[in-house]
Amino acid sequence: MAYNPIAPGGLDALAAALPEARRVSGTLSRSDGRLLIHPIAVQTGAGAIVVPDLAPDGAAGPLGRPAPCARDLLADALDEARAALAEAAHHGLRRVSAATRARLESAATALAKPGLTTAAGLLREFLSVHHSRGHTASIRPWVDAQLHVLVAAELHHEE
Repeated sequence: MAYNPIAPGGLDALAAALPEARRVSGTLSRSDGRLLIHPIAVQTGAGAIVVPDLAPDGAAGPLGRPAPCARDLLADALDEARAALAEAAHHGLRRVSAATRARLESAATALAKPGLTTAAGLLREFLSVHHSRGHTASIRPWVDAQLHVLVAAELHHEE
């Protein structure tokens, strides 16, 4: 379980409940080949139910300003690519505008910066085929790029 600033007492409550834990309820995920459980509730041997997200903070006081969120450049690049591909589909591959082509090229550049060169290449492949062979021939490259970007985004958000 990671620190959650919305439930600052959660980690302490979980640490106190785990030595006596009889049952743990939570969501299960996979990361780096390991199974992870994100606890929702813990039942102790005494029968008490501990919900880390609802645990009071032992050092309760006035709320301060939230810490600034660090930008996730990988997620930003994937989001931009998804939006650009969706825009192309929304208007129809027959009518991809110059602005949409520029947005797709910009998304490909953004994907290449953090190392998503395959995704960037698939966007550029779509643009190349669309330009040289037309909208009908560009359907398959669009689908390939869309699927690759969606899977990459899903895997990134799983972490």
